[in-house]
Amino acid sequence: MLKMPILIFGLLMFTSSMLIAEPLRFAQITNSPDQIVGAAVLKVIYAKAGVPIEIIPLSGKRALLESSQGRLDGEVHRILEIGSIYPSLIKVPTATNYIKQTIFSKNKEAIVDGCESLRGKLVGRARGVRHAEICTQGIDNVAVFPDSNSLMKSLDRDIVDYAITSNLNGLVQLEKLGISSVIALKPTLGKRLLFHYLHKKA
Repeated sequence: MLKMPILIFGLLMFTSSMLIAEPLRFAQITNSPDQIVGAAVLKVIYAKAGVPIEIIPLSGKRALLESSQGRLDGEVHRILEIGSIYPSLIKVPTATNYIKQTIFSKNKEAIVDGCESLRGKLVGRARGVRHAEICTQGIDNVAVFPDSNSLMKSLDRDIVDYAITSNLNGLVQLEKLGISSVIALKPTLGKRLLFHYLHKKA
């Protein structure tokens, strides 16, 4: 995570012209451990900047719909590409956190060599999680689940053979569900920086 003073300065640049009467409302993907952590970080940052906020848990797809159309004030955090996909969402330039993009499977002998290694396999991802959507583009057999919890259940039940999510999300969900048959394959697909986004109306 980057230094707090830099993050506060960046937020002040974006919010200094606003008259904050009501809390800013930010979308958080429901049942997503890394987003829960991100929301906690954001509360601290905004509190230090003197700006009240409210976190609204939604499905990944619904979160982007509500924030990009201005019914919410932005997103807790998303990957870099969100700004180009949704031009109404403005990226605060300093990254607030990062994820390790990871493939999970029961197949302990599987070889991970980037997103291309998923081709020809039955792959699962959570709805509205853009880094997983980007990784699985062009892959024919992709099953979409409501969240990372149901995604890990699908692996345990052999509905899919591989799943892509953040390392933290997958490991936390496996622990919560008591699933020991699924592992995080190594190496990870790499680190993805996460950025806080504000709707352009803000």
